[in-house]
Amino acid sequence: MKITVIICTHSPREDYLRRTLEALSFQSVPYAQWELLLIDNASAKPVASHADLSWHPEGRHIREEELGLTPARLRGIAEARGDLLVFVDDDNVLRHDYLEAALRISVANPHLGAFGGSIEAEFEVQPDPRFQSLLPSLAIRSITGAQWANFGNESVPFGAGLCVRAEVAQAYVAKVHCSKIRRSFDRRGGSFIGGGDLDLAMTSYDLGMGAGLLKNSS
Repeated sequence: MKITVIICTHSPREDYLRRTLEALSFQSVPYAQWELLLIDNASAKPVASHADLSWHPEGRHIREEELGLTPARLRGIAEARGDLLVFVDDDNVLRHDYLEAALRISVANPHLGAFGGSIEAEFEVQPDPRFQSLLPSLAIRSITGAQWANFGNESVPFGAGLCVRAEVAQAYVAKVHCSKIRRSFDRRGGSFIGGGDLDLAMTSYDLGMGAGLLKNSS
Protein backbone atom coordinates (compact mmCIF):
# COMPACT_ATOMS: atom_id res chain seq x y z
CA MET A 1 0.00 0.00 0.00
CA LYS A 2 1.54 3.32 -1.09
CA ILE A 3 -0.66 5.86 0.72
CA THR A 4 -2.91 5.93 3.77
CA VAL A 5 -5.33 8.86 3.96
CA ILE A 6 -6.37 9.55 7.56
CA ILE A 7 -9.34 11.74 8.43
CA CYS A 8 -9.77 12.44 12.15
CA THR A 9 -13.18 13.84 13.03
CA HIS A 10 -15.30 14.65 16.07
CA SER A 11 -19.03 15.30 15.56
CA PRO A 12 -18.40 16.82 12.11
CA ARG A 13 -20.68 18.96 10.01
CA GLU A 14 -22.10 16.34 7.68
CA ASP A 15 -22.14 18.61 4.62
CA TYR A 16 -18.46 19.49 5.09
CA LEU A 17 -17.40 15.88 5.55
CA ARG A 18 -19.44 14.84 2.53
CA ARG A 19 -17.48 17.28 0.34
CA THR A 20 -14.19 16.03 1.79
CA LEU A 21 -15.04 12.44 0.91
CA GLU A 22 -16.39 13.38 -2.52
CA ALA A 23 -13.10 15.10 -3.39
CA LEU A 24 -11.20 12.01 -2.28
CA SER A 25 -13.41 9.79 -4.44
CA PHE A 26 -12.20 11.65 -7.54
CA GLN A 27 -8.46 11.38 -6.83
CA SER A 28 -6.37 10.49 -9.88
CA VAL A 29 -4.49 7.73 -8.01
CA PRO A 30 -6.23 4.33 -8.38
CA TYR A 31 -7.99 3.10 -5.26
CA ALA A 32 -5.75 0.02 -5.19
CA GLN A 33 -2.77 2.25 -4.33
CA TRP A 34 -4.25 3.94 -1.27
CA GLU A 35 -6.45 3.25 1.71
CA LEU A 36 -8.86 5.55 3.54
CA LEU A 37 -9.23 5.55 7.32
CA LEU A 38 -12.03 7.65 8.83
CA ILE A 39 -11.31 7.97 12.55
CA ASP A 40 -14.47 8.77 14.52
CA ASN A 41 -13.17 10.45 17.66
CA ALA A 42 -15.98 9.85 20.18
CA SER A 43 -18.65 11.62 18.12
CA ALA A 44 -22.07 11.87 19.75
CA LYS A 45 -23.61 10.57 16.52
CA PRO A 46 -21.50 7.74 15.08
CA VAL A 47 -19.89 8.93 11.86
CA ALA A 48 -20.42 5.52 10.26
CA SER A 49 -24.17 6.18 10.35
CA HIS A 50 -23.96 9.02 7.81
CA ALA A 51 -20.55 8.88 6.06
CA ASP A 52 -20.51 6.38 3.20
CA LEU A 53 -17.17 4.74 2.43
CA SER A 54 -18.56 1.93 0.30
CA TRP A 55 -17.16 3.58 -2.84
CA HIS A 56 -13.61 2.79 -1.70
CA PRO A 57 -12.60 -0.89 -1.48
CA GLU A 58 -9.95 0.03 1.09
CA GLY A 59 -12.09 2.42 3.13
CA ARG A 60 -12.62 1.79 6.83
CA HIS A 61 -14.54 3.37 9.69
CA ILE A 62 -12.58 3.26 12.96
CA ARG A 63 -13.93 4.42 16.31
CA GLU A 64 -11.55 5.99 18.86
CA GLU A 65 -13.19 6.61 22.22
CA GLU A 66 -10.42 8.68 23.85
CA LEU A 67 -11.37 12.26 23.10
CA GLY A 68 -8.73 14.42 21.43
CA LEU A 69 -7.10 14.93 18.05
CA THR A 70 -3.82 13.41 19.23
CA PRO A 71 -5.41 10.08 20.31
CA ALA A 72 -7.29 10.05 16.99
CA ARG A 73 -4.08 10.61 15.03
CA LEU A 74 -2.30 7.91 17.03
CA ARG A 75 -5.11 5.46 16.24
CA GLY A 76 -4.88 6.31 12.56
CA ILE A 77 -1.14 5.77 12.54
CA ALA A 78 -1.53 2.44 14.33
CA GLU A 79 -4.06 1.24 11.72
CA ALA A 80 -2.22 2.59 8.67
CA ARG A 81 -0.55 0.31 6.13
CA GLY A 82 0.79 2.94 3.74
CA ASP A 83 4.37 4.09 3.26
CA LEU A 84 3.13 7.69 3.12
CA LEU A 85 0.45 9.00 5.48
CA VAL A 86 -1.72 11.93 4.39
CA PHE A 87 -3.74 13.66 7.11
CA VAL A 88 -6.90 15.31 5.80
CA ASP A 89 -9.12 17.47 8.01
CA ASP A 90 -12.86 16.84 7.91
CA ASP A 91 -13.45 20.13 6.07
CA ASN A 92 -10.62 19.86 3.51
CA VAL A 93 -11.39 19.60 -0.20
CA LEU A 94 -8.33 18.15 -1.93
CA ARG A 95 -7.45 18.91 -5.51
CA HIS A 96 -8.08 15.91 -7.76
CA ASP A 97 -4.33 15.24 -8.18
CA TYR A 98 -3.31 15.79 -4.55
CA LEU A 99 -2.39 12.17 -3.82
CA GLU A 100 -0.64 11.84 -7.17
CA ALA A 101 1.46 14.92 -6.39
CA ALA A 102 2.19 13.63 -2.88
CA LEU A 103 3.54 10.37 -4.29
CA ARG A 104 5.66 12.20 -6.84
CA ILE A 105 7.11 14.55 -4.24
CA SER A 106 7.89 11.75 -1.79
CA VAL A 107 9.88 9.89 -4.45
CA ALA A 108 11.70 12.98 -5.71
CA ASN A 109 12.56 14.24 -2.20
CA PRO A 110 13.74 11.32 -0.05
CA HIS A 111 15.32 13.83 2.34
CA LEU A 112 11.86 15.10 3.39
CA GLY A 113 10.10 13.27 6.21
CA ALA A 114 7.07 15.56 6.08
CA PHE A 115 5.75 18.07 3.58
CA GLY A 116 2.73 20.07 2.54
CA GLY A 117 1.70 22.87 0.23
CA SER A 118 -0.73 25.72 -0.29
CA ILE A 119 -3.93 25.93 1.74
CA GLU A 120 -6.68 28.05 0.21
CA ALA A 121 -9.73 29.32 2.09
CA GLU A 122 -13.37 29.10 1.11
CA PHE A 123 -15.47 31.36 3.32
CA GLU A 124 -19.19 31.10 4.00
CA VAL A 125 -19.05 34.84 4.77
CA GLN A 126 -16.24 36.91 3.28
CA PRO A 127 -14.04 38.38 6.05
CA ASP A 128 -13.58 42.09 6.46
CA PRO A 129 -10.53 43.24 4.41
CA ARG A 130 -9.03 44.60 7.62
CA PHE A 131 -8.53 41.00 8.78
CA GLN A 132 -6.44 39.89 5.78
CA SER A 133 -3.21 40.06 7.76
CA LEU A 134 -4.63 37.60 10.28
CA LEU A 135 -5.50 34.85 7.79
CA PRO A 136 -2.13 33.04 8.08
CA SER A 137 -3.08 32.40 11.71
CA LEU A 138 -5.89 30.21 10.31
CA ALA A 139 -3.31 28.07 8.44
CA ILE A 140 -4.14 29.79 5.15
CA ARG A 141 -1.08 30.31 2.99
CA SER A 142 0.03 30.21 -0.63
CA ILE A 143 3.28 28.44 -1.52
CA THR A 144 4.85 29.79 -4.72
CA GLY A 145 8.16 27.93 -4.64
CA ALA A 146 9.89 25.29 -2.57
CA GLN A 147 11.49 25.51 0.83
CA TRP A 148 12.63 23.01 3.40
CA ALA A 149 14.76 22.79 6.52
CA ASN A 150 15.90 20.30 9.14
CA PHE A 151 15.53 22.74 12.03
CA GLY A 152 13.07 25.44 13.11
CA ASN A 153 9.45 25.78 12.07
CA GLU A 154 9.40 28.19 9.11
CA SER A 155 9.17 25.35 6.59
CA VAL A 156 6.93 23.05 8.62
CA PRO A 157 3.59 22.13 7.00
CA PHE A 158 0.28 22.49 8.81
CA GLY A 159 -2.08 19.60 9.57
CA ALA A 160 -4.43 20.15 6.62
CA GLY A 161 -3.10 17.83 3.92
CA LEU A 162 0.02 17.01 5.93
CA CYS A 163 2.08 14.26 4.26
CA VAL A 164 4.31 12.20 6.57
CA ARG A 165 6.46 9.16 5.89
CA ALA A 166 5.43 6.10 7.89
CA GLU A 167 8.78 5.89 9.71
CA VAL A 168 8.39 9.49 10.89
CA ALA A 169 4.87 8.78 12.11
CA GLN A 170 6.06 5.74 14.05
CA ALA A 171 8.83 7.77 15.68
CA TYR A 172 6.24 10.38 16.64
CA VAL A 173 4.09 7.70 18.28
CA ALA A 174 7.04 6.62 20.40
CA LYS A 175 7.67 10.23 21.49
CA VAL A 176 4.04 10.81 22.45
CA HIS A 177 3.88 7.61 24.49
CA CYS A 178 6.83 8.91 26.52
CA SER A 179 5.39 12.40 27.07
CA LYS A 180 2.05 13.39 28.61
CA ILE A 181 2.66 16.97 27.49
CA ARG A 182 2.85 15.97 23.82
CA ARG A 183 -0.43 14.09 24.15
CA SER A 184 -2.14 17.35 25.14
CA PHE A 185 -0.83 19.52 22.29
CA ASP A 186 -3.97 19.35 20.16
CA ARG A 187 -7.70 19.95 20.18
CA ARG A 188 -9.86 18.04 22.61
CA GLY A 189 -13.61 18.48 22.35
CA GLY A 190 -14.37 22.20 22.26
CA SER A 191 -10.83 23.39 23.02
CA PHE A 192 -8.70 25.11 20.38
CA ILE A 193 -5.24 24.10 21.56
CA GLY A 194 -2.98 23.25 18.64
CA GLY A 195 0.55 22.22 17.77
CA GLY A 196 0.36 18.47 17.39
CA ASP A 197 0.68 18.72 13.62
CA LEU A 198 3.93 20.67 13.97
CA ASP A 199 5.23 18.18 16.53
CA LEU A 200 4.48 15.33 14.14
CA ALA A 201 6.13 16.99 11.14
CA MET A 202 9.19 18.11 13.11
CA THR A 203 9.81 14.54 14.23
CA SER A 204 11.45 14.30 10.81
CA TYR A 205 14.39 16.18 12.30
CA ASP A 206 14.98 13.42 14.84
CA LEU A 207 15.49 10.98 11.95
CA GLY A 208 17.90 13.22 10.05
CA MET A 209 15.28 14.35 7.53
CA GLY A 210 13.70 17.69 6.80
CA ALA A 211 10.22 19.18 6.58
CA GLY A 212 9.17 21.22 3.60
CA LEU A 213 6.60 23.32 1.77
CA LEU A 214 6.31 22.79 -1.96
CA LYS A 215 4.29 24.26 -4.78
CA ASN A 216 1.99 21.77 -6.55
CA SER A 217 1.68 19.49 -3.50
CA SER A 218 -1.98 20.46 -3.14
